[in-house]
Parts: sequence; structure tokens; C-alpha cells
Amino acid sequence: MRKLILLLVTPLLLMACATEGKFSTSNKFETLADCHDGGTYVKVHYEDSYLKIKPKINVKRGTGLEFRLKPKNSVGAPVNYEEMEVTIEGKPGGLSAAWINVSGSFKNSPGGSLFICIPDGTAEGTYHYSVSVEQLGQLDPRADVER
Repeated sequence: MRKLILLLVTPLLLMACATEGKFSTSNKFETLADCHDGGTYVKVHYEDSYLKIKPKINVKRGTGLEFRLKPKNSVGAPVNYEEMEVTIEGKPGGLSAAWINVSGSFKNSPGGSLFICIPDGTAEGTYHYSVSVEQLGQLDPRADVER
């Protein structure tokens, strides 16, 4: 009986945890003192001939957005990916995504992450941005801003 109860309760407990690409009030970003509580995080994976990020994320205005850089240095890699410059910026056209503008490397960023605060006045809608890794390539994900 105890195992059955534990089996039923476990999924509920796991749902309370923060999920990549989804807003959560449990996400705390000390580096963004001017943001409200909560935020969203997304991982940027990259290595030799490989670049991956969640294609669609949900954020809320006035909260933080963290890009967790996840470089992978393989044995014999031609460069040190921890030192590669990662640039994340809004794309022109549609809704103005000028608020998405941050760059840095895993090695030179606090905790290997890049942070931005979504302005309070940001309109609801879909914002397109690009993620570029020096000498590697570029991806074009999007962020859906909610209230």
C-alpha cells in the first residue's frame, strides 16, 4: 500500500520542479536584482559540429531568463569550447526583440550562464532570436512572452 501511495505522489512532486523552457517561480537569479521573482532557463549545448537549444520557450515579462551554456570539449577537439563567444540577440521583423541581447563565454560568465531580464512593458507574443556560437554556427529559436 505504501508503495502505491508513493507511486501516485511522486509525479505530483516532480511537477513542482523547474522545467527547462517553462516559467517557474522557483527559478531564482541573484545576478538579476531588478527582475521579479521566478524566471525561465534554457540550456545551450554545443561542441564540434553540434549546436542544440530548445526551439520554443515560455517566459513572463518582468522576470529573468537564463541561458545555461553547456560546452563539451571532446578529446582532440580543435578548440576550447569553454572559451567560445556565445551571442544571443533578438531578430528584426515582427515584434521587436531588442531586449534579447547578451553575449559571453562559459569560462567568463558567472556559473557558465548568460542572464537577461524581460522588461515589464514587453507585449505578449512570440519573439524570435538567434543563438550564435563563434566558429560553430547559429540557431533561430523563439520565446513566447506571457503575462
